[in-house]
Amino acid sequence: MPRFAIAFALVAVVSAQTNGTCTDAADQAAWTGGGKAKFTTDLSTCGKKCLGAKACVSSCLQSAEKYSAPCADCFGDLTACTESNCLFPCLKSPPTKACADCQNSKCVPAFVSCSGIPQSDLPPPPPAPLMVAANATGACSDDADQAIWTAKGSANFQADMTKCGTSCMGTHDCVAKCITTAEGYSTACASCFGDLGTCSSKNCLLPCIGGASAKCNACQLAHCVTPFTTCAGVTPPTN
Repeated sequence: MPRFAIAFALVAVVSAQTNGTCTDAADQAAWTGGGKAKFTTDLSTCGKKCLGAKACVSSCLQSAEKYSAPCADCFGDLTACTESNCLFPCLKSPPTKACADCQNSKCVPAFVSCSGIPQSDLPPPPPAPLMVAANATGACSDDADQAIWTAKGSANFQADMTKCGTSCMGTHDCVAKCITTAEGYSTACASCFGDLGTCSSKNCLLPCIGGASAKCNACQLAHCVTPFTTCAGVTPPTN
């Protein structure tokens, strides 16, 4: 999946296990010596840098805290699991109960089992998303485009993309022009919408040909939404 920028609202509710890849003396020293205190910061830094990719997050954690590769892989699995299973509920900022519930159900048990780090050592929910990199340089991050996005663009996003994507058959320049006409975005910002239309047409034509649907949303999520978020600096609404 193109990797998204997503919230991380960890509230562990599983039982600790006494064995795991982070229970040897060296990894325990790394965890108690700084890793535990920097758990949230490390996942934030590595999640943003790696956009949730398991191997990259693992490598980043190995460099940051000197965990062994097997131990760091558990952290990579945690971010990858959140991205794969909890993306929609974890897109919002600040993190929601739905995000935490999803992670606790689908991802935290595997992390505790993999790492052997007890549930009691995991921190409470952070006050802000960990894996969502704030894209201050996105093409839609200037004051004018942000004003449009906040006032109406976000609310009209689905309708605008359906209308412009359908009428333009996903053609980049046509979608960008259509979006500019509809909302008044800058040329650079509208170009990100054009990219999204092209990506959807290329990768999700069949599931999206009938309009918005669960299959269409899943396909766009897998292929197109992260590049759009990176380009524009805004995150599409999830419903």
